Order: sequence, then structure tokens, then C-alpha cells
Amino acid sequence: MNKLKISALIAALSLAAVLQTPAPGNAKTIQPPAVDMNEAIAIAEKYIRTHGVDISRHMLASVKYMNMYHDYEKPYWRFEWSPLFTSKGSQIYILVYPDGAVSMLAAKDE
Repeated sequence: MNKLKISALIAALSLAAVLQTPAPGNAKTIQPPAVDMNEAIAIAEKYIRTHGVDISRHMLASVKYMNMYHDYEKPYWRFEWSPLFTSKGSQIYILVYPDGAVSMLAAKDE
């Protein structure tokens, strides 16, 4: 009888452990920025100059640190430049990753 109770207890504990395991989208930890915001903006501005991205009719409208709570996705800084005149151009998103890599998501001005 004791073996049966121990087996039931082990089964219950195993089930509890499975139920408490976070799903892939639920972070167990916070990923703080490896590159601070000032460094990231300098990297983004260098990218803009080097690649000839025309932001003369845009303003920096948003800065956000993305994927801070995702265990399985690389975090990055997202800088959004919005057009000063809605009929001219589109938003420009520059992404700066912890390793200094940069990418641009939006199209240049029309």
C-alpha cells in the first residue's frame, strides 16, 4: 500500500511540474539591454549616414526595447522615424541588436 501511495505522490508531483512549466511565449527571465539606449542610437545614426537613409523629412518618434520578455527571441532596440508630413514618405524603423548588428524594416521616402 505504501508503494501505491508513493507512486501516486510521484505522479501528482510530476503533473504539477509539467503544469507549471512556462509555455515558449512566457519568459522566465528578463533580457536587459546589452547595449544601452545612447549607444544604440549612435549605432542607428551611423547606419543611417552610411546607408544614405534620408530622414530629413522625418522625426524620431519612438524608441522601444523589444523582446525583453522573450526567452527564445533576440532582443533589440527599435527606433521609429515618422514623416513630418503624412503625404511624404513612410515610417522608417531601424533595429539595433545586442551584437551591434542593424537592420531597417521600412522603405525609404517615396
